[in-house]
Amino acid sequence: MEKDEALNVFKAVAALYRNFNNEGSDETKREVAKVWLWKLEKGDYRLTMKRLDQYSTDNKFPPTVADILVYPPKKQYVPNFSEDIRRVQEEKTNPETAKIREEKLKKLRAAMGGVFRD
Repeated sequence: MEKDEALNVFKAVAALYRNFNNEGSDETKREVAKVWLWKLEKGDYRLTMKRLDQYSTDNKFPPTVADILVYPPKKQYVPNFSEDIRRVQEEKTNPETAKIREEKLKKLRAAMGGVFRD
């Protein structure tokens, strides 16, 4: 999340919990805020706010960062087989490569001992 979004989350926690970050000197409060912002920037804004909403509904005490921070979902690798499919179709339509392909498949079937079938 962006710095301004992290600040919005921090302000929302402070608004929901009046006793949040009220202890210690002004310098201590600033340090607590800096650490919270540093940690919150690693998360997903929308999901963290959603979790804060749920947390504040169920809990009367202020959250820790771990209670509300939600990391962005990891992007899953989705392989792109389109080039492989195109190459196989090309091999099947070309008589020379089709013959070589069939020979290789026969060798593979023999090596697999009957496990590999069409």
